[in-house]
Amino acid sequence: LIDESPNVSRSLRKMESLHLITKQRSEDDQRIVFVQVTKEGRQLRQHVKAQLPDTGLNLSETETAIDKLELI
Repeated sequence: LIDESPNVSRSLRKMESLHLITKQRSEDDQRIVFVQVTKEGRQLRQHVKAQLPDTGLNLSETETAIDKLELI
């Protein structure tokens, strides 16, 4: 049985391969990974956010999800 559901690690690997984020392991605890949004990731976020009003989506929920990218 193959599980194709996305998980955080898989999503982060994909984002890293697209140069949207960088990852760095903690020196103190290898289980901890620090993630930072790259310039390309911030540009994509701005592009997506600029396109959302044209979609008719509920922006309050969508913007909250997009804003969380800044916390990564």
